[in-house]
Order: sequence, then structure tokens, then C-alpha cells
Amino acid sequence: MTHNRAASAAFTVSFYTWSIFMGLAMSPTLVLPRPVMRACVRLWISGIVMLLRRLAGIDMAVTGRENLPAPPYIVASKHQSEWEADLFNVLVPDPVYVIKKELARIPLYGFYAVRMGMIFIDRRGGARTLRLMLRRAQNAVAAKRPIVIFPEGTRVAVGNRIPYHSGVAALYTALDVPVVPVVHNSGMHWPKQTYRKYPGTIRLKFLPPIPAGLKAKDFLARLEGAKPCRLTNAGAGRLPAAECPARGLGAAAGASCRRSGCCQGCPRVPRCHRQVRRTRGRHGAAAGLRTDYADSICRWRRRQGRRPAVHH
Repeated sequence: MTHNRAASAAFTVSFYTWSIFMGLAMSPTLVLPRPVMRACVRLWISGIVMLLRRLAGIDMAVTGRENLPAPPYIVASKHQSEWEADLFNVLVPDPVYVIKKELARIPLYGFYAVRMGMIFIDRRGGARTLRLMLRRAQNAVAAKRPIVIFPEGTRVAVGNRIPYHSGVAALYTALDVPVVPVVHNSGMHWPKQTYRKYPGTIRLKFLPPIPAGLKAKDFLARLEGAKPCRLTNAGAGRLPAAECPARGLGAAAGASCRRSGCCQGCPRVPRCHRQVRRTRGRHGAAAGLRTDYADSICRWRRRQGRRPAVHH
């Protein structure tokens, strides 16, 4: 566990150091042609991918690229961490993100986002914000640029589920372009609201596109039905042992538990809020994941039709 915390801290420090350096180094691109800035953004993302692999032990596997049609189209992705918010800059060509207006206030980032043509929205703006979003999205489609949107509107922990916002349906109806659903498991390795990172492979999959022309209700039903339950090949809803978020917690976490663990041969780490509190005193601080994260794992297991793990 100490090693995992140290690796997570090293990545966090390196991530912000690299981002600040690139933010300053890219400043001349504000007055240069946009393709120059786009190349620098891709360099920044490539650096983050390398830091994740070298320091945090997190790799990535992307499948389903053959499902991406010719631009323009909409990418509608699950949102679990900052990872996917960054990576679409290199996964799809010249994307336009739909992002909250608060991000425009981040020093330097806001200038670059405006220069890249991102669509800022006020999540409390109502009809006015919707009209502005549609107008800017139509400009992006006219330029044959793909649009990236996170229909949930915020990062959602693994196992949680919230209704999709109506903005994605409005875009689909108004723009008359296909929508490519995207599922992934980034929250298993880069959970929100913590600096901790968990080694393994983040798997992202582009699903077959939803064709244009459906009714909004039918479209949302198909989009929300996209589930990431087959992102791994371990079977029975289990993660590969090497990708367990509890991997690396050390001997203090206990022996392996193949029968009821979240993965194949994961350490004896509790999955539910109640179990975390019960076992911390018995096995020490290394026995549990963060309470909120463990609770998310518990909900994830229920969605797979499996009972939460209870260790004896």
C-alpha cells in the first residue's frame, strides 16, 4: 500500500508539473494556426500517457476504432475520471468538447480551450444555453469536426448511474449525425476525488454508432443501454487479477480470495462500506480501499448480478 501511495503521489506531482510546463511552452500557439496548437495538445496528452504507464503502472487498451464513421459525428462517452476527458484529444481527429463554462476560468487552459473551439455551457442556463450550444455545434459540424460530450454531465463513480442530460438528445436531433457510444473502466484505476491511482489497464471501447434519424426517446434508450460489462475477458463479471484496483496493497491485505473477490485472485479487500469499517482494525490500514471507492465496487458487483463480497 505504501508503494501504491508513493507511486500515486509521484504521478500527481509529475502530472501537474508537466501540465504547467506545457501550458507555458504552448503560449506562442495562441497566435499561431490552430493545427500547431493541436499538435502541442497531442504532445501534452502523450506525456500524460507515458507518466501513467511509467509511474502509476496504468496502461490503456482501445478497441472499436472501426466503429468511428467519417466526421462529423458525436462521441457520447461515460465519464468516470479525468483520463477520458484528456484522451479523446488523441483518440479522435480534431475534436470539439462540450464542457462546463467553469473550465474557462482555469489559467491558460481556458485560453487554449477557446482557441481550440470548445463549446462552453452553463449547466444552469436553461434554454438560452441550449440554443448557444446548438449554434456552436452546428459550426463544428460544418467544419467536419467530431463533437465529444459526456451525457452524464459530471464524473460518476464506478457502479453508480445517473440519468443522462437532455443536451445529448438535443444535439442528436438538431445535427442529424450518428452518435458513437463509448464505454470504459477508467474509474477503476483513476477514481474521482482522490489522488490514488490503481495499476492495471484502462479499457475503452467505441461501440457501433447509433444512426441519425431516431426519435429522441428511442435514441436515449439505446445510448443509456450501452454497458461496459464486457470490457474484460475474465468472465463472470470479474477483472483480471493483474488489474484489480486492490493489487499492490501488500501482505497486510490478506490472502487471495478467488471465490468472492472482485477479480481472479485479488487480495482479501472488503468491497462494502460496512466491511471496510469492520476489517480496518483487524488487518490494519492496508486492509481497505477508500470507503467511497469500495462502496462503488460493491454497487458494481450488484449490477453484474453478483452479491457483494463477504469474507469470513
